[in-house]
Amino acid sequence: MANDNTKISVNLGQLMVSMQTHDYLDSHYLDITTGDILVTVDGIVAGQEMDIDDLLDEEPDRYRLIEPVSSSVAYQVMEDFVDHLPHGVAQTVLRHAIEKSKPFRQFKDALAELGEVRDQWSEFELKAYQRFAEKWLSIEGIEATLSLQSKVESEV
Repeated sequence: MANDNTKISVNLGQLMVSMQTHDYLDSHYLDITTGDILVTVDGIVAGQEMDIDDLLDEEPDRYRLIEPVSSSVAYQVMEDFVDHLPHGVAQTVLRHAIEKSKPFRQFKDALAELGEVRDQWSEFELKAYQRFAEKWLSIEGIEATLSLQSKVESEV
């Protein structure tokens, strides 16, 4: 939990990206004292040129590894969205896309052709990942407020 039992502010957009990243060289950590998300590339914290292992050794309880959502769960979000759409062209096109080889790429390409549905998908996906983020924070015992606003915007 954050220091003094105060809630930290975590950027939902950044946390969502962290939960979607499946790159064996990249890891993402939540700093539970500031709400910042640290991205590491091959063990080095981006923008700080520090080894994540050094930070973890210094303050092991301060950083929490953000595990990506499994591919099967991410696929289920796409499938739920397709089921949520009214019967019609968009639903048919997207259903065929996720049934093909490389469903994530196919879905993204199909969405690009369905401009009116892209915004609906973005909102649906954001809500799904907000639920995942809230569940993860709860499991980790972290009291946080999720926000789409960056810290710079909120300080102005």
